[in-house]
Amino acid sequence: MRIATATGALVLVGSVFCSRPSLASDAPAGAEVAGVAGYGVSNGVDVIGPGLGLRFGYGATNRVYAGFIGLMHFGSSDPGEPDVRHHSESLRLELGYEIDLLPLDLRPSLRGGITHVATARDNDGSVWSPDIGLGATLLVRLDGPFLGLDAEVRYLSNPIYNGDTVVVLGTVAAYWVFGYRF
Repeated sequence: MRIATATGALVLVGSVFCSRPSLASDAPAGAEVAGVAGYGVSNGVDVIGPGLGLRFGYGATNRVYAGFIGLMHFGSSDPGEPDVRHHSESLRLELGYEIDLLPLDLRPSLRGGITHVATARDNDGSVWSPDIGLGATLLVRLDGPFLGLDAEVRYLSNPIYNGDTVVVLGTVAAYWVFGYRF
């Protein structure tokens, strides 16, 4: 994992210094599609862990971004009980604004949607929860293709109930982003 992270960081830094300085400011408005891969943690039972996702969106000429992201996190298992899995899937909308930082684009965003959490620690075995979060995406654009990093924090409003225990989940995650703007 550390080797992959170090390699990815070197590729990102190399892309920044080898790209033309005007690429980020020349990014045209258009539809985007991207894949994301990363890792996250949650308080209480870890329902995040490693994850994969797809992002679809549109960047307007006024630098406003609206998109949709679907994520699947593989979570964790209980120590000594590998058959007991905790994981989550989410579907969310995001609204952001691209800030030009030659040769990078920074896109802070507000994200909200619904998350399905599957865990043996809930009385029902799973819970659907509305969630809200804040994110930031840092991109290197290369005339269509782009590469970057995304980080987010989010809050799931429906708690996990297990008898007398109630756990409200908060999560933190970071992802590599690779995609194309048409």
